Amino acid sequence: MPAPTWFLTVFFLSVATGLATSLYFWINARHARRQREGAPATSKVPSEVDPRSVTALVPVHAQDLELFRRSLSSLALQGCRIVVVGDGVLAPYRDIAEGHGGTFVALSPRQGKKAALASGISSVSTPYVLFVDSDTVMPEGGVRRMLAHFRPGVGGVGANLTVPHRRGWIAYCSEFVERSREVVLRAMSLHGNVMLLDGACAMYPTALVAPFLRSQEFLNVRVLGRRVPLGDDWLLTGHVIAQGQRAVKAYDVYVETPAPTTLGGFLSRNVRWARSGWIRLGRDLRHGALWRGGRFFRYEMLGAYLLPLLTCFTFLTRLPVLARRGLAGVLPPLLDAVIYGRSPWFHTPHWGSLLLGTLLWVAEMMGVGAFLFAVQRGIRDHRGRTMLFGALATGVLLATTLYGLLTFWKATEWERTVGAGEESRASDGGSLPSRTSCALRPTPPALWVELSPGGHPLVAPALTHASAPALRE
Repeated sequence: MPAPTWFLTVFFLSVATGLATSLYFWINARHARRQREGAPATSKVPSEVDPRSVTALVPVHAQDLELFRRSLSSLALQGCRIVVVGDGVLAPYRDIAEGHGGTFVALSPRQGKKAALASGISSVSTPYVLFVDSDTVMPEGGVRRMLAHFRPGVGGVGANLTVPHRRGWIAYCSEFVERSREVVLRAMSLHGNVMLLDGACAMYPTALVAPFLRSQEFLNVRVLGRRVPLGDDWLLTGHVIAQGQRAVKAYDVYVETPAPTTLGGFLSRNVRWARSGWIRLGRDLRHGALWRGGRFFRYEMLGAYLLPLLTCFTFLTRLPVLARRGLAGVLPPLLDAVIYGRSPWFHTPHWGSLLLGTLLWVAEMMGVGAFLFAVQRGIRDHRGRTMLFGALATGVLLATTLYGLLTFWKATEWERTVGAGEESRASDGGSLPSRTSCALRPTPPALWVELSPGGHPLVAPALTHASAPALRE
């Protein structure tokens, strides 16, 4: 029986989308390997890199006290200044912050993470600011190693995230997600900008981000006239790239951040990330920021969000085969025909389509296999379990990415009430600070950064108002 025209059309579209998906995985795996192999040694940090040029800004709201103490204890060992913004909370967070040598800034009533960052930046007088979530634990010397990545033209440095003390399938899924993101970001690092500096731990020049944090563009993001929950990390990364600066990752700095403890928390967090990602993509397309990031940046941004759509299309075009053959439908078409004596689609084998389908199957398996091999290289412990639960995590990512696209304008419950341990990863819009409850302090003077002959940042005092203009929105 000859193949009908509609089938050939669907078949070749399935081939094209399958190859595009496989190519995306293979390119990322290959470029991530090149980046890993060509990464310069970072074990020795130049002595002139001084952590006193950094202020760690930590917003906190209803955080687990033990997690908060661990986070501040790790920061206290870095040698940098610490500023904690209590977003609608006071005791015992003030005592804990001051007990670790930090400055506490009270924000009342609760305004949201963005408003907390905007308020806290006024207490920063160092050339660099490190935004740290209240449940993030820094490794020893992490601030100095992140600081060493700054060069002329670098506007932001992010840390690598890892999930510690993994117990239960949700924690393993979360670690798989982080390591998968690491592969993509390593591939992007080989060509310039990464798409995201995670808000759990990222460092920026204060003079670059302070005016932006106070702007309505940061505090009051709107799409189609409605406020939307675009994450602070997405906004800051986009701002850095829009200013012609590079956003890079410090792959030698692994910070610990806990995973959600419930399935609902895991799903909710990934939906938040998906919504923010789709909104960021739309804004970058509209304002041209996508083109300023470079060709590979455009490829990754478009590929990361088209991939779920291509995957769904490929699955739907092959659904009749799966319906007819069940699990046997995942076999190479040529092998399937040999076993069953007929084509998966027709009683009489169509050998041309079977051969092409088999080659496609091999290509897809090679692409996925290369990507998974790259992912497992980044897993430092419990590799088998993490990879095993990775299949479940992949399904969650696919579902939440599609759901995020269909509901990107919706506000979610975390914007109104956030439980302990979850708010620091929630990039919420919040409400704007009221003039009576949280008037922003006067803008600090502009900061200058002196570079050593090797291009590393040194401690640089703020210029006086007489010699330099103040930072303005």
